[in-house]
Amino acid sequence: MKLDVSEKTITRITKEGITAASTSKKIVTPGKSRSHPKKFDLDGFDLCAIRQKIHSFYVVHKELPTLAKLRAALREDINFQGSITTLHRILNRIGFKYKRCQSRRELLMERHDITAWRARYLDKIRINRTVEKRPVVYLDETYIHNTYHIKS
Repeated sequence: MKLDVSEKTITRITKEGITAASTSKKIVTPGKSRSHPKKFDLDGFDLCAIRQKIHSFYVVHKELPTLAKLRAALREDINFQGSITTLHRILNRIGFKYKRCQSRRELLMERHDITAWRARYLDKIRINRTVEKRPVVYLDETYIHNTYHIKS
């Protein structure tokens, strides 16, 4: 019987077995090497585009977004190359989950705390603009590297 294993390998494994039996230790085998899927590093712009696309399915298209439809739309808009499983993981990460409704269908919904936060924010903006008539000023986050110096 031919095993396609060299004699040196058989000799080494036999020696390990003898050593393990005399010292009452286990023979350690190498772990199986598995290929890992590609990780998707999406920036805030892409995540916001995904969220906007989901909302546009409900508001503009008046249809329920399935993962396949959403993936096809995102391929056109932001050149999304991930699989449906990857898209599902991304949706979970940004706060969307599928919830079963009364008609036994699953709807893609945002977490309640996120929608409540957005509603509070929009309510404050509405009060600022109508009741208190304050100007709305948007500040951009800035980053200054600690090695930058002002030259005088």
